[in-house]
Amino acid sequence: MEIREAFAACREKPTEMSRFLCHCSVVDRQCETALKPQHGQWRTIEVWHGENEADREVFFHLAPRPEDLFALEQFDQGIIVSCLVNTSAVTIHLGETIDILRPVQVKLDGTPLAVELVEEGINVLAVARDTEDATLALSSANEMIVLYADEGGDDVEVTYQTAGFAAAMSGWEPLCKAAIS
Repeated sequence: MEIREAFAACREKPTEMSRFLCHCSVVDRQCETALKPQHGQWRTIEVWHGENEADREVFFHLAPRPEDLFALEQFDQGIIVSCLVNTSAVTIHLGETIDILRPVQVKLDGTPLAVELVEEGINVLAVARDTEDATLALSSANEMIVLYADEGGDDVEVTYQTAGFAAAMSGWEPLCKAAIS
């Protein structure tokens, strides 16, 4: 069943709980889908909030340790590129043990990427200041290194293998046009 049709079927469920569980299963199936070799370690999730094209959203996710994707302790770290009609964002989820008073450095193949720190509940995010630049840089980069200090003052370096993003994003350009215009 196509993703759009699966979400439409979920919206037809009679109760909130059955709709919720149905949506979870559609997303879960996408998360468990085998990675395409040309996409590197990037996972793509498509969500249909309604029937219209404007209700469609796509997320590209890269975990720092893809083999631990479903380990609960890994849910607070990763790169998310999200696209909703005319709105896109590149966000690096740093987790909750970061010293926000110290600078965060993000480099794509050694080139600095300008980010702004945002607190979201107990988690800290590094949001790319220029989504278009970040998306274009990710499209050709092989590696992202994120440097920050944890709450104890220790330096932390997290490396992401970003190769394959251009292939993962291929076909989604109309939806992500704000990111790649």
